[in-house]
Amino acid sequence: MEGTVTVLARFTGYIYLAVAHAGDPVIVVITLSGGRIGPLSIVLPGHRTLPLNSSARGRLRGGVIEIDALRINLHQARIHESALKARMAPARVPSWLEGVLRDLAPLPRRTAILPSVSAPASPSAEARALTRLFHAGLASGHARDIAMAAGRLAGLGRGLTPGGDDFLCGFMVAVWFSAPDPIQTCMPILTAARGQTTSLSLAFLDAAAHGHVSDTWRDFLEPVSHDAPRTGVLKNVMAPGFSSGEDTLAGFIWGMQAMHMPPAALPPIPLDALSAMGGAPD
Repeated sequence: MEGTVTVLARFTGYIYLAVAHAGDPVIVVITLSGGRIGPLSIVLPGHRTLPLNSSARGRLRGGVIEIDALRINLHQARIHESALKARMAPARVPSWLEGVLRDLAPLPRRTAILPSVSAPASPSAEARALTRLFHAGLASGHARDIAMAAGRLAGLGRGLTPGGDDFLCGFMVAVWFSAPDPIQTCMPILTAARGQTTSLSLAFLDAAAHGHVSDTWRDFLEPVSHDAPRTGVLKNVMAPGFSSGEDTLAGFIWGMQAMHMPPAALPPIPLDALSAMGGAPD
């Protein structure tokens, strides 16, 4: 693949690149030594920093990214396995989720998004209506209802990865973790998000829709951790960005509740909180 390369953003341990070619740009996360590894990561071992400015431009030719005087040989990079292989039987979900919420309760957090899916405040009429629509789509399998609900959340919020997108990513991880036919649910969500959000956020939504997650999420959901203390892995899941990690975890928890709780007990989608959230999963 060849094309123009643009630096979208840079954080400690990560550089987000967009490679332009026919169709949508391809998003690549150059992950430096010590950075968290995710589904878009190309790992450059031995590099802890790269001298690139945000919005710098260059080219990808012959497997080499060239930006200013910098050369990144992708043939020397490592593409990381990111498919979520862990699955949970429905009968185990209530007790497991209760344990997750119990372990989560004392942990410090940056925003109010997580309490809103475990001990919600008074929701707006719009949030209640969106919750009913989303749950109806899940229960019936109707792609139209799922897409309509997801379309209300896609692009909602601020920054490179708006809070609504992060919430949908977490929701789709829950679907892959515990639903029998995840593609049937996730593809309408991905379709609804196209054209409503940033190219970076759409790339993360695409990865989640196909069952790909970061190392921290794989650690959280692997069977070996199901009955183990979760404090450490929950902190790691919550850590990315200002609110991205917490927004994603909120979407996961709500998704597990929506699939395994009676409708009357389902917390409303935290629409107002999400509209103020966003960032980038640094």
